[in-house]
Amino acid sequence: MLAALVLNGLASMEGRVFTEAGNCPVCGGTVSGYDRKRRFFARIQDEDVSRDVEVVVTRYTCKGCRRLIVASAPFYPGTRVGAPVIDLSWALSREMPAYRVANVMSEMGVLVDQGSVRSWAARDAWGLKITRLFGHPIPLSVLALSLPAPGSEPGLYESRPVVRTE
Repeated sequence: MLAALVLNGLASMEGRVFTEAGNCPVCGGTVSGYDRKRRFFARIQDEDVSRDVEVVVTRYTCKGCRRLIVASAPFYPGTRVGAPVIDLSWALSREMPAYRVANVMSEMGVLVDQGSVRSWAARDAWGLKITRLFGHPIPLSVLALSLPAPGSEPGLYESRPVVRTE
């Protein structure tokens, strides 16, 4: 049951578009559309087929300082995987070693490697909210994926516009 909840939640993110950016976080200027970029969110395995789940993140240009602004999306700064995947890895790593976390997540249908698990376990939890479900610590951000509007619950993950200086 837990595996289905996690797998279906992550799969439901496929193709989701994130557009909210507000004003420029650097200068406060207004932003205008630049483009949309597909971002890797998670690698899942359903049955015997593994596939990548991707989301679409809108990017903007600030009219004031001309910086590239990325819309709020469920990613932590400096990471290339969706926040719920990192949250699940971090929560499980509080109770088991990295190789076991990778195995448990694989049993849930979420494919991650031990090195990534170790790296994520070393990070701060950013105030991660966790509950126990079927004997495992499960982050609320993972459970929120099953809600009608993923990311609509405040405080489930850090989400704010990101400024790029490219």
